[in-house]
Amino acid sequence: MKQKKLTSFFNKSAKIIPESYHSNTNTVPIKEMATIPHSGVLEKSQEQIEPSANISYCMMFDGCSKRNPGPAGAGAVIYANNTEVWSRSIYVGHEETNNIAEYTGLLLGMNEAISRKIRVLLVKGDSELVIKQMQGKYKVKSENLFDIYQEAKELEKQFDKIEYMHVYRHLNARADALSNEGLEKKGKYGSNHTLTKFV
Repeated sequence: MKQKKLTSFFNKSAKIIPESYHSNTNTVPIKEMATIPHSGVLEKSQEQIEPSANISYCMMFDGCSKRNPGPAGAGAVIYANNTEVWSRSIYVGHEETNNIAEYTGLLLGMNEAISRKIRVLLVKGDSELVIKQMQGKYKVKSENLFDIYQEAKELEKQFDKIEYMHVYRHLNARADALSNEGLEKKGKYGSNHTLTKFV
């Protein structure tokens, strides 16, 4: 997908009601996590408040591309004290690289963390390239990645503290499954589907 379309998607992402939003019985709204002990019975609420400082947040992301470049999907998941509180998968485009898909998963999760007012975040992914570029250990040499990398670095400024950690694929199974789920959405929207059709 063209970078302008990708940027437009994330700029408008707050208006999106995705078909691929995931929840489960363990999903707990931010308000309850901030005010009720984990051993208590939690009541659901739509209200979001500033998360409690004693909650540890982790976001994991992944992206995949068949044929590289080719049809691509991305996914991200957020955990609060090791409990999944949000996840999402999207179809990235029909002619995208694996690295673009990985960065899309990263942006997807970062945007959600910001919308939830999470200020301290640990980010984990199995893409050594993306993680080390975000850490500043690798330079961004590909022109195709520079804009999306810059977008991620701008989002980074909205956190008080953000750390990046590379993990092996078997430790990133949930995000990997979400990225493949996003890839499977190609059949629903056709080969010309792009993220801008969500908005």
